[in-house]
Amino acid sequence: MSISIELNSLLKTMDYPASKSDLVREAVRDRINQAELARLRAMMPRSYSGRYDVLRELKWQRIPQAPVVGPFAPAIS
Repeated sequence: MSISIELNSLLKTMDYPASKSDLVREAVRDRINQAELARLRAMMPRSYSGRYDVLRELKWQRIPQAPVVGPFAPAIS
């Protein structure tokens, strides 16, 4: 799991504890890219105690994968 320099910078400057809505609000304000904004929005709605707490949540997040299409796609039975 990697995050952009901008998101990392935001997480370093946040005042903690911070709620999911606090993180999303500040990410929108800082114009974080849409993919990372979506990851923040998908986080559990709780209070986060610090940057590492947020990073841990993002690490274990299940991000939906795009469907595999083409001649090498596994057969669906």
